[in-house]
Amino acid sequence: MRRNYYDTKEDLRIVATRKNEAGIITDFKLNDGRILSKEEAVNVCKREGIAGVNVGRTRGEHPREILRANPTNDPSKALENLPEF
Repeated sequence: MRRNYYDTKEDLRIVATRKNEAGIITDFKLNDGRILSKEEAVNVCKREGIAGVNVGRTRGEHPREILRANPTNDPSKALENLPEF
């Protein structure tokens, strides 16, 4: 079942991120305590729904699915601006 950001489980959300030395997000921490890799987070979003994000696709020769923050005028809700763990 494919979900979009209008069809999410509102109680499941990303509360923090882990970044590598280059500042690229590598893992997500959910409010239920789970720590997920990028790939795991995409699967959870598609399967269970995560509030505030949706699944997108990169462009290029080898496209892959990624998590994207839902459109908002609040920069604090951008994934790269969430607290780090």
